[in-house]
Amino acid sequence: MKDPIIRPAYGSEISDACAMMEYYPSVESRGITNGFATAVYDHWAPNSVNVHICGEPLKYRNFVYAMFEYPFLEQKKGLLLAITPEDNKLSLDFSRILGFKEVHRIEDGWKPGVALIMKEMRKEHCRWLMRSAA
Repeated sequence: MKDPIIRPAYGSEISDACAMMEYYPSVESRGITNGFATAVYDHWAPNSVNVHICGEPLKYRNFVYAMFEYPFLEQKKGLLLAITPEDNKLSLDFSRILGFKEVHRIEDGWKPGVALIMKEMRKEHCRWLMRSAA
C-alpha cells in the first residue's frame, strides 16, 4: 500500500495555514475502484493542531496511522483537536472510534439549538501510535 501524500494545502509553509494529507488507493494494489481519505490540519498552535477528516480512513490502516503520526511525531504536537456539530452523529461516532474524547460543548455554537462539540486526542492516549513504538 502506498503511503499517504502530505503537502501544504495553502501557502508555502505548513504553519502559514494548513497541511493536507490525502490517500487514494490504487486499483492495482488494492483491487479498489473508489474510495479516499483526507485529513486537513489547521489552526496550528505551539502544542496543538485542529484536524478535519473525511472519506473512509478506517478502510486504509496506513492512512490512519499516518494521520496521527504526522501531528504527534513529525510536528511534535501534544494535542489533536476536532470540532463537530452535535447533530452530525456519524462524525461524532467516527471520532469516538478513533479515540477522541469530548472536552467541551458550545451551546448554539453551530446554529440555535445545535451545539459544537470540541474533542481532543492527547498524544499519550493515541493507540494509533503503537505501530511506531513497536
